[in-house]
Amino acid sequence: AHPAIAKRGSIGTSVLGRELWTLTISDNVNGAEEAEPEVRISANMHGNEKISMEMSLYLIDYLTANYGVAGHEDVTYLVDNYHLLFLPLHNPDGHVANVRTNNHGVDLNRNFPVPDGSIGEDGTWTEEPETQAMKAWGFATNCVISQDGHSGAMVVNYPWDHIYTLHVDDA
Repeated sequence: AHPAIAKRGSIGTSVLGRELWTLTISDNVNGAEEAEPEVRISANMHGNEKISMEMSLYLIDYLTANYGVAGHEDVTYLVDNYHLLFLPLHNPDGHVANVRTNNHGVDLNRNFPVPDGSIGEDGTWTEEPETQAMKAWGFATNCVISQDGHSGAMVVNYPWDHIYTLHVDDA
């Protein structure tokens, strides 16, 4: 509905071959790359956390419907000055089955390497297709900030939550 500012893409497929659809919102979605901050918003890594996807889709709708509209200059400013990258449904197989994990029974939130590049404590897992796609997408972009939407608890995790040492700003 808004091809001048929104462009659909795909970063790959899930275990069962479902597309991992993306949407880019920018005032220049079809042109050359601009020197604008890139912001990534992903959601529904846990298939049964439906609200995260719905909120992502709501934000997409809000931005596209209010771009260039009087009284919504903040929206127009965001779209004109940022490159907004959305992945509203990171785990389509889990979403369809209404389960936390992907179709291999893997919690995608626990399927990423830790900061030192290792694969975690036991070294026994392999990266799932959804994880590989998310990493490739991340490496192909230059996001200055990224947010992954979850639902079910009021929590803000800050890098890195593979350790349990409280951050200096915890209080």
